[in-house]
Amino acid sequence: PFIIYQVESSALVEGLSFEPVVATGPTEENITDASTRFDIGWESQAVAHYNNPAGFRSLPAEDGPADWARVSTLASLDGDPVTPAQVSDIVVGRNSVSFSVDRIGTPVLVKVSYFPNWDVTGADGPYRAGPNLMVVVPTANDVELNYGYTSAEYLSFLFFAMGCAGAVLLALDRARANRRGDDAGISARVDDGVDERLEPDLFAKLLAESGRDGALGLRADNAPTPANPEVGLADRMLGALEAEGTAADPDAVALALDDQLPPVTEEE
Repeated sequence: PFIIYQVESSALVEGLSFEPVVATGPTEENITDASTRFDIGWESQAVAHYNNPAGFRSLPAEDGPADWARVSTLASLDGDPVTPAQVSDIVVGRNSVSFSVDRIGTPVLVKVSYFPNWDVTGADGPYRAGPNLMVVVPTANDVELNYGYTSAEYLSFLFFAMGCAGAVLLALDRARANRRGDDAGISARVDDGVDERLEPDLFAKLLAESGRDGALGLRADNAPTPANPEVGLADRMLGALEAEGTAADPDAVALALDDQLPPVTEEE
């Protein structure tokens, strides 16, 4: 299990007696294959200070104001002395830290883990200092730090919203296209059915040319003999079917007509 200790007489925010020093640390050209990420750059100086805080009087900073000293490797006596600010009215919120100082322009250490999302009002910074804390330089007596979203995060939220909107629009467009396809298919089937219903039957055409009524099987008085042999055949077929009592059956009429009509041959 973890054991948590409270450090006595250690304030969350306190004024510094020495200015932090911007320590860049060794570069990648000065390390060996056995080196780790903590052996190069600012992190190497932060680790050195963390392992022996009593051996240094200043904190190593990753960046800071132009008047802070710049070194490659932090030494024990680096850092200019300053009169520390007296800190009061420390208030810690869910995503904020606020406090008041009695003097401006001198660095104040905020013992909260640094992250780029922290923003400060009433001070310059926050600057990352070893081991991974924040230092601010008050420009007003009241200082407040707030943890929020960065511009890059807001931009990512915008892209995410645009992507979701695009996906919804594509889905709606695909659904509309599918509905249009279904409606077109239904319309085509309905049109085909209407065409079939409206298309006159060949036998009815022939009967019309012969002057007979398909329902009664009668010829008009003094109707001329059909010139079309197929019309004459249809006339004779209807008479034969009437005698059998099947003239009212369209399927029987169609089958009989198909049997009597000559086959169609392709001309070469």
